[in-house]
Amino acid sequence: LMVQARQRGLPVSIYRPGRVMGHAGTGAGDTGDLLCRMLKGCIQLGLAPELDLPVDVTPVDFVCEALVHLSRQPDSEGKVFHLINPAPARMDTLVEYIQRRGYPLERVPYRHWRAALEEALARGVENALHPLLPLFAEDSLRWDYAQYDCQNVLTGLAHSGLRCPPADARLLDTYFDYFLRSGFLVPAPAKAG
Repeated sequence: LMVQARQRGLPVSIYRPGRVMGHAGTGAGDTGDLLCRMLKGCIQLGLAPELDLPVDVTPVDFVCEALVHLSRQPDSEGKVFHLINPAPARMDTLVEYIQRRGYPLERVPYRHWRAALEEALARGVENALHPLLPLFAEDSLRWDYAQYDCQNVLTGLAHSGLRCPPADARLLDTYFDYFLRSGFLVPAPAKAG
């Protein structure tokens, strides 16, 4: 509809946020989203699927600041802005990070992971992924990652001083520290020895 409005002469800019995560400084955010539930569900299950997918992790404060800045620029009119992290994480990197945090997590083929999740839920084991089970088809994850071009955002912010923090260990530490403080996650088990 917005594209049609633009074609009819209305001044339209489109802002598409990607996976908006918590605040880059505090970690505070919506822990009920798909990625947070995926991380928690894998920790609860002790298994993670072997998936080599990019994972957009874009802090909410960056999205808000970038959107406000871009929307106030006269040359933004008529453009499409994909507010995503230009340096996304990868699912296998997230699993390695969780393991380094001390959570026992084994990588297994997707079908094995899906079957183990379904079996645990059938036994009544609590898991954050329970309400999302329909997203996990038996043969593949329905978590399509579309590649979006964020060049308009990068160009529009070039002289603003605004930069999206990369989805690296520092940002993940901020999020996991919040997950622990808020009670969303329990601490990793203490190592024996």
